[in-house]
Amino acid sequence: MKRFLSFIRSMRFGMLLLLPVLVCSVIGSVIPQGESETLYAQNFPGMYHLILALGLDRIFSGWVFLTLTALFCINLALCSASQLNAVPARRESAVEQAQTAPIVPAEGYRAEAFSAYMKKHGWRRIGGGERRIYVSSGLSWYGSVVTHFAILGVILGALGIFGLSAHEDYEILPGENTIPGGITIRLEDFRLSDAEGRVDYVSRLEVIDAAGRSSGPREISVNHPLRFGANKYYQQSYGISGEVTVTVKATGEERPLHLTEQSFISAGGTDSVMYHDVYPGYVEDAEGNRQAIVQALGEYVDPAYYIVVMRGGGMEPMIVLPGESVETEDAVYRFEAPLYYPGIRVKTTPVSVYALLYLSFAMLTAGLYLCFFVPAAAVAADGDGYAIVSRKWAEELRQRFDLIK
Repeated sequence: MKRFLSFIRSMRFGMLLLLPVLVCSVIGSVIPQGESETLYAQNFPGMYHLILALGLDRIFSGWVFLTLTALFCINLALCSASQLNAVPARRESAVEQAQTAPIVPAEGYRAEAFSAYMKKHGWRRIGGGERRIYVSSGLSWYGSVVTHFAILGVILGALGIFGLSAHEDYEILPGENTIPGGITIRLEDFRLSDAEGRVDYVSRLEVIDAAGRSSGPREISVNHPLRFGANKYYQQSYGISGEVTVTVKATGEERPLHLTEQSFISAGGTDSVMYHDVYPGYVEDAEGNRQAIVQALGEYVDPAYYIVVMRGGGMEPMIVLPGESVETEDAVYRFEAPLYYPGIRVKTTPVSVYALLYLSFAMLTAGLYLCFFVPAAAVAADGDGYAIVSRKWAEELRQRFDLIK
């Protein structure tokens, strides 16, 4: 059992786990995660079937990655705990060695100046007598321990982002859109392609939180979300909205409508219009009869509305083009150019997860500083010179001590 625990907490086992974890992380960074099948078909036309079959679209929530990460966390926790327990023994061992280490005479050495230097730089003197023993500050011995625990915190924080985050998808139409939590999303613009005609789903929007703080106008696109407050805003999908302006004959009032699903439109009288959908195109025969084209790739070049007009007790299906109007007894329905709108995914992560990450990064900075800039050592000194006991700081400290005047 001891051999098994020794292997589980060993650096060798950690390195064996780290390699496949890094490979999975790279794959998950290159391939967008949790997107629609359509997006993979567009971005990876030659291999999207393989991506979906192997679960590479959800690699961070797959059992392979989670198992590897869990084992790596166990390894790191056991290794960190082992190092933490070993620190007092390492420090005591260094002190014991310093008590018997041979003193090396140093040119220009002055015992009073050396003692003043050690006191000024936080070295703690142990015991009395002619041979003085100094040990570096307590924190200097914990650099690798702090670094290990910090890395563990970063990994747990990353797992928290993937495991504890919740998301909700919203259709964002022009104007102000309020979502739960008192958050307002103001859509300024949305495009399906760039100036060269390449597919490029980009939304330009502004997010205003419940306290009135604004993100300012920002652009988001696939794999380039907006992070604001505790949320991330992703470009997730898109749709097309039928745009109809209803003019009420009795009052002259105009009512602009955004229609994203089948709807009945009425000005309050007995006549009405049933909106079905917007299609990407149409064909027209010699008699002027129109038939909708129901499927097409990319943007709608010649969009056509399919509606059913209900007036005078009858029903009349028809294809209507942007710019045309349909009149009933009490209203005029003018069909405008349809509008593309984005589907935005709002991902919320608990504040505690970000707090863990920030704390872990702060600990990592402190741990690396202790490891590389704060010496862990014991020093013996008398009237003639000194002896340094340290695994990696002996030469560095000797150069420092030689400068003492």
